[in-house]
Amino acid sequence: MASQRAQPLFRDGIMILPLQSGAAETGGAQPPVSASPGEAPSTLSPAPSPSPEELFYLLDRFAEAWLDGCRRVVMLKGAVDPAWSAGAAQFNALLTSRGLEPMALRRVSEHSKAARTMRALFAETATPSRRGGFLGALSGLPSEDGADPAFDTRPALTRIQSVEGEGEDEGALFAIVPRIDPARCSGCDACVRICPPEALTLIEAASEASPEAPPEAPPGTSPDISAYHVHPESCDACGLCESVCEDAAIRLETMARAPDDIPLKAWSCRACGVAVHAPEAAAESRAQDGLCRICARTGHHKNLFVVLP
Repeated sequence: MASQRAQPLFRDGIMILPLQSGAAETGGAQPPVSASPGEAPSTLSPAPSPSPEELFYLLDRFAEAWLDGCRRVVMLKGAVDPAWSAGAAQFNALLTSRGLEPMALRRVSEHSKAARTMRALFAETATPSRRGGFLGALSGLPSEDGADPAFDTRPALTRIQSVEGEGEDEGALFAIVPRIDPARCSGCDACVRICPPEALTLIEAASEASPEAPPEAPPGTSPDISAYHVHPESCDACGLCESVCEDAAIRLETMARAPDDIPLKAWSCRACGVAVHAPEAAAESRAQDGLCRICARTGHHKNLFVVLP
């Protein structure tokens, strides 16, 4: 699990990234991996891409440090855990896309005095723990609705991602982005109902007369509901939306920009009379028979009327 990863250490406001497994015990980097003829040997084996859950965990640790005032990250060349090293660069990308101050990244030579100190720190700490009190007196960003930051219970990464992008015209980057495929989505709303942080919601689309951001509407079928909206800053990569989607219409993207709203088209099923909605692509395919997804799938509407002799 993500929480079982080796943890960074903190000394004098500096975040020290954890070493790759075995580097602290051996007093140096991992043995070089085998290289093909003509290729230079590498001191680190290729790191698999982290899952969305792992990425959220890593970046949330950086966010906690940043909100606590940490602006420097130190890593040991050739021995740093590659997942943490990549996470540092990805977190800085999130910051710069919002016009926020990035963390200074410094790579220390493995033959330096600082490297020996780093190895000793990790070696004497059998289970590196997170610095205590991260959320006790955070500073750097205002809390939601102007509340005291010390009482803001949202994850640190969510707080940072709630800052609107100012650095790039394309918009801010987000660690985890739930993306709905309108060509696959049947409009069942299961993802909206199950999402714990409410990263997926139903909204009213803004009209031409009122171009402001549309107000949110509660889950359910209503003629006022006209679009799926994603709040990627709130997504914690739990994956429940992917698990519950019978149409495989949702995937969690990493390090992406916020998706566009997905317009919904509403109609009443001609068989059961239930008011339903779906993305326009799915609604057009249903327009031929006028059925909701349940009646279209089961076919029991054909037996609603039985003529008795």
